[in-house]
Amino acid sequence: MKLVFLKRIKEVKDFLPALILALKRKETRIIAKIVAAATMIYTLSPIDIIPDMTPFVGILDDLIIFPLMLALATKLIPDEILEETRVEAKVARKGGQVKTWVFGIFLYFLSILLIAWVLSKFFAQ
Repeated sequence: MKLVFLKRIKEVKDFLPALILALKRKETRIIAKIVAAATMIYTLSPIDIIPDMTPFVGILDDLIIFPLMLALATKLIPDEILEETRVEAKVARKGGQVKTWVFGIFLYFLSILLIAWVLSKFFAQ
């Protein structure tokens, strides 16, 4: 059981760079790009729907919402593109080309800008 869980975690870790590569493809539909970007932002954002300080329930939202968003993004992206980007991500990772921290910083600042924009619209009224 523990090995299956660890294998799943590694698959998700390997899948995230492929998801980012799929965002760059022209063939990927706009709705898939939006869902995939929202998934990445939610994953890296320090803000949760349910705060992690809430015992048990705070962590549960990460265990439920993130996989659901990831599954939805996966369903919306065509299988051919996903397979191609998974191969590209593996090759890039083995070659040391993938710098995941760069993606993380980009998405972190994007989420801050998005939150600031929403708050400015909310308080402007």
